[in-house]
Amino acid sequence: MNTYMYKSLVERGIIENISNIGHIFLGPVYGKLREGETGLGRMMEPRDIKKAIDNYFSPSKEKVLIVNGSPKIYIDEIRYLSNSSTGKMGSLLANELRLKGFKVELLDISPFKSNDEILQEILKRDFSIYLSPAAIPNFKTKKTEGKIKSNDKVTIVLEKDIDVLTKIKELRPKAKIIAFKHDDDKNNAIKKMEKLNIDAII
Repeated sequence: MNTYMYKSLVERGIIENISNIGHIFLGPVYGKLREGETGLGRMMEPRDIKKAIDNYFSPSKEKVLIVNGSPKIYIDEIRYLSNSSTGKMGSLLANELRLKGFKVELLDISPFKSNDEILQEILKRDFSIYLSPAAIPNFKTKKTEGKIKSNDKVTIVLEKDIDVLTKIKELRPKAKIIAFKHDDDKNNAIKKMEKLNIDAII
């Protein structure tokens, strides 16, 4: 599989539909692809597939939800704000946890357009462990109808959006929560972990 094919909306929809009816989706993994490129799209090694199957039929471990990807904050019908998150980390974590026998669901939040949509999708899932390497935005903006003209003077106003992690902690207090934070100062990450009373932060 090609990286771009795997990340396409059509492919993501197929994978989500497979997962929603109770099937387990293994892979892809990061490595050398048929086109000569290196990326996410390589089939898992047969020995790893066998190991994942053996673990699946062993005594059940906890259910893990991994929230992955980066949504788009639209400022008009065409343009949006986003970030450079690739989704690679979430996919790798999902594969490793499946190999260890955990029941893993990987939720790609890229198609969603607001934090409220993301939260509602998360709450539909059953999980005892929550990992969030996803780049969930902190802000929202008022979307302009149609397309902003190129000769218009534009001011983009960002407003604070709901904190999905805080809501998950409130609504699923028994779940183990592992968050991710990109910051130059590790003390900020420690403060966030203590403030939210979550289990770990990376």
